[in-house]
Amino acid sequence: YQSTQRGRDFTVWQREESEPNPLGGTRARVSSYVELETGKHYWDGKDWRETREEIEIVEKGAVAIHGPHQVSFAANIASPVGVEIQTPEGKRLKTRVLGLAYYDFEKRETVLIAELKDSVGRLVAPNQIVYPDAFTDVEADIRYTYRKGGLEQDVILRERPVLPEAYRRSEERRVGKECRYR
Repeated sequence: YQSTQRGRDFTVWQREESEPNPLGGTRARVSSYVELETGKHYWDGKDWRETREEIEIVEKGAVAIHGPHQVSFAANIASPVGVEIQTPEGKRLKTRVLGLAYYDFEKRETVLIAELKDSVGRLVAPNQIVYPDAFTDVEADIRYTYRKGGLEQDVILRERPVLPEAYRRSEERRVGKECRYR
């Protein structure tokens, strides 16, 4: 089989074989199938290339540029723009974690329990970057995983956060009800 056509999420594979026909000659028989996979290829401006799930270190942080989603990571996650993504459609998305919070659906209240702080990213796998100890008040990391289909973000808790009820009571005593509520 040979690749005859490519797109962002597919490859067409085709094979031509000779087979006998009823008149004693041969005829060509074409067999083909389509391989589907989200983010299989990316357009480099000239051709469809195989996506590579890898992050590369650069002067001001890191980049993932060999896939449909182009991503740049700030060296310090607390930068004004921690992560910037360009979608396959050309849209630019800028994001930054603000902190960790509890949300009470019944009361419609949010309690901020940790804010983002300076943390320098480390490449821990070809397609993963971790910002260790990235929050105040809670020991937690931020991990980004670059995949063919997009980008994943995880917060890895290294300790159990204080329960929201206990946190709220101590905040009310210490600084008043309005301080850390939204």
